[in-house]
Amino acid sequence: MRPLSDKQKRFVQEYLIDQNATQAYKRAGYKVKNDHVAQTSAHNLLLNSVISEAIKDGMADLAKVTRITAEYVLTRLRENVERAMQIEPVLGKDGIETGEFRYDGAVANKGLELLGKHLGIFDKVPPLQILPGSSPENPLHVSTIHDVSPGAIRSFISDLRRAGIGGASVAGISPDSLAERVDSKDPVAKTN
Repeated sequence: MRPLSDKQKRFVQEYLIDQNATQAYKRAGYKVKNDHVAQTSAHNLLLNSVISEAIKDGMADLAKVTRITAEYVLTRLRENVERAMQIEPVLGKDGIETGEFRYDGAVANKGLELLGKHLGIFDKVPPLQILPGSSPENPLHVSTIHDVSPGAIRSFISDLRRAGIGGASVAGISPDSLAERVDSKDPVAKTN
């Protein structure tokens, strides 16, 4: 592998500070016309295998020095969630229970959100749902499309046509109209 240039080394060091590639690009001393150019150039640097390996190594070194690992963070998040979800008695100034209890739902919810994001629970793409249509002219209706490839849409349209279902709609769009939009690379509107 080719060694990093001085600016690339500086970019890696700056990136490790806050993991903001655009700002790291600027702080590393690269000439910047505008933020969009800096963002694009920084992204290109991140795609460089030598730079991404240097960043990975730097992150591992930071984890060793700080002793903060993914396991540490996840364990602490779990502990905080469990602690926040406990119903604790409120103590008065004299240390005696007042009869009231405290539950910190906001802390628990935030911890659960962070854990869920780490596990990718919220990134799940809903399945393509084909439901009965509202009329004989529209026997099928696709209610959910998220990140469906043009090839998959074309295949779906072909299947509809082979089945003789000419009046079907995909996200409220007829097969012919949808095929035209896919072929013209016009994005298909996402639906509920």
